[in-house]
Amino acid sequence: MFPLSGIHVRSAGHPPADLFVGWSLGELLAFETARRLSGGHPPDLVLVDSSPAPIGEEPEAHDAVRRKVLSQAADHMDADTLARTERTVDAHLGARIRYRAQGRHPGRTLLICTGSDDPRQALRWSPHLADVSVRSLDTDRFGVLRTPHLRQLH
Repeated sequence: MFPLSGIHVRSAGHPPADLFVGWSLGELLAFETARRLSGGHPPDLVLVDSSPAPIGEEPEAHDAVRRKVLSQAADHMDADTLARTERTVDAHLGARIRYRAQGRHPGRTLLICTGSDDPRQALRWSPHLADVSVRSLDTDRFGVLRTPHLRQLH
């Protein structure tokens, strides 16, 4: 497993990115990458349905999150896609057990939350984000990037 703490951002002569978007585990990668960019204007972040907090190493915590995510996935996927998603969920949860967010992103952030989890997500992210706006969508984590839910963000 590649540790997030090993991420080193270099521009290699390219202009810095203005925006990073991450969903689920990708949210943590977007946060870490944007946070580590130095100099100039920090990039904006869009973080979709996740938390910087680890899920906990207890099997019960892992199993509860796994059941919830796969239950939501089943509403959106056929059996073959769901089997692949199950393997991805297991890999993501393994990484989430070990990850600890550190530092603070000084730029603007849009935190998109689903269901009723938005107050907890915003609270967990607050030590790490300097300028955050929270938007809630009435859907689950797999419906958030589908029409009509994206239209709600306009």
